[in-house]
Amino acid sequence: LEYFQRTLDFHPDHRLEFIRYRKGGIEVHFESRKKMHKKTFDRILIAAGRHPNLSSLNLQNAGIKVKQYQSVDCNPGTLQVKGGAVFLAGDVSRIRPVLHEAGDEGVIAGYNAAHYPKIRRFKRKTPMSIAFTQPQIAVAGQTWGRLNPEVCSGEADYTDQGRSRIAGVNTGLMRLYADRKSKRILGAELFGPDAEHIAHLLTWCIQKRFTADQMLEFPYYHPTVEESIRTALKNLQFT
Repeated sequence: LEYFQRTLDFHPDHRLEFIRYRKGGIEVHFESRKKMHKKTFDRILIAAGRHPNLSSLNLQNAGIKVKQYQSVDCNPGTLQVKGGAVFLAGDVSRIRPVLHEAGDEGVIAGYNAAHYPKIRRFKRKTPMSIAFTQPQIAVAGQTWGRLNPEVCSGEADYTDQGRSRIAGVNTGLMRLYADRKSKRILGAELFGPDAEHIAHLLTWCIQKRFTADQMLEFPYYHPTVEESIRTALKNLQFT
């Protein structure tokens, strides 16, 4: 957040007052940091989520509880809605709203709907999310906030990372999380160059339940951004 605020006129905690068209562009009035702002832009891009379109199904009539914003609880392994023979897939399940997960959920929901009542609990893939900012932001596996405080973490600072310095993109940080006893890698959070690719490599290792020692047996070519993985692994403090 600090980096983006240095490079962008960034107002993450603003309160929008109103928007109106002017001859010179689109005028936006908003409050941020206890001050009123007025700015004019050529275009406005809106990135927003969508509410599930379930209202027309009248799920309440089938005894299914529909919560605020048309959300319904469903089992992530079976995608069966609590209290009914209904299965949800994709954004409407509100579990992992990304494309590759939606494809998996289509298979899970379709299989269980076709075989009901003999439904099957599927093992889900390791979660991964990526924001295509510059530098990129990515999460592989579990985040620090969801882990036991007893896990250990290792860091790689991209400001002094070889390949990143050569390319002039040496900004950011990787944090790697592992179980203190088994040394199994549990998750990672990244903000830096090529985070989309690093996150894929880490997610695959997490899904295969690799330990830090096993990952250190892999080759890391020099100079590459992937060397930052080895740095973070070596910085894990298990004792």
